[in-house]
Amino acid sequence: MEIHIHNRNVSAVFIMAVYILFAFSSDLSAQNLLYPESSAAAGTARSGTESAAVQQVSTEIPQLLSGVWQNRTRLLQFSDGNENNGNISGPYIVLKSFYGWYYDRVAEPANISAVRDRNAATAPEAENIPVSFMPLLPLDEKNGAWEINMQYNKGKTSVPVPVARIGDGLYLDFCIKGSAYQEVEDANDSDSNILGFWRAAGNASGILASMPILAKEVFCYYITADYCYRLRYWRTDADYEMTQATFTDGTDTYSVDKFLRIGDMIYTCVMGKATAIRHVDIIEKLPDIVSSDDFRLCSFNTSPYLSYSSEQTDVLKQAAEANKRKKPLPLPPPSTLDFHYDEIDKLRQYTPGLR
Repeated sequence: MEIHIHNRNVSAVFIMAVYILFAFSSDLSAQNLLYPESSAAAGTARSGTESAAVQQVSTEIPQLLSGVWQNRTRLLQFSDGNENNGNISGPYIVLKSFYGWYYDRVAEPANISAVRDRNAATAPEAENIPVSFMPLLPLDEKNGAWEINMQYNKGKTSVPVPVARIGDGLYLDFCIKGSAYQEVEDANDSDSNILGFWRAAGNASGILASMPILAKEVFCYYITADYCYRLRYWRTDADYEMTQATFTDGTDTYSVDKFLRIGDMIYTCVMGKATAIRHVDIIEKLPDIVSSDDFRLCSFNTSPYLSYSSEQTDVLKQAAEANKRKKPLPLPPPSTLDFHYDEIDKLRQYTPGLR
């Protein structure tokens, strides 16, 4: 059956409608590529993590993440919200602006009772970022790793931010010991020491009031008794597979995960269907690292993103106290200065307009 459109106006409207539909689909695909968690597949269970028991998403703040965290530029505190005004758990984020002389409350749970400052340095309303937590490892009393799902743009876009607590530091660049789905059979791989495969587990630039930047590449490490091997993984649009890739040092062959799932991003260390890793960086001296007592977590970046502040219990009170400070006036010049007025008078004699 053939359909002939004789009205040119109807034909133009039809073509325009097809164009708008195509543009909308392209924009949606681009958004899902940058932040796949906004797609319909975001609600499906993830494979390639520690176990199904670990994948329990909750809005309750883990005990190890409670309290005040800070660094040179910001303060962070997670809040359960207030049942009286219907708040959802979210972070307080306070920026130390103007070289630390003004504390700007850029993000906080909605409808809090604390009065906001009104000035040119802060926004009229703070960002409200609901969060939920999914543990990446079985619970531990001292250390742990979580995926913090942060909802931006009024809940329209969610970005998973993996974090790990090691000691009193909160790390975004960290590794988890061993394969994500199976035990690596190697004599050097042991839960009681630093030797073995360390897979990258963090890829976010920060816990921010705006959407963080997700790394295009990450690094895993394989530590033996003699060397430390660094393996580069890059972002890919391939499907996640529970398969191994191998590399050799000429004598021994080592197996690692071919794919990594970090948040909603997939990373790989080889091209296509290959399983042999061709380029491996060899580090003869083991770099300085920070690890948990049980060697389940470590960071090859020894400087934490945030440090636990045991002296502070409330970021709002800390911000209010900090903003009461007054910058001290400069000291007056000392009274013993000798300006040599006789020489100044002689100079003025030869300067037109000064006498």
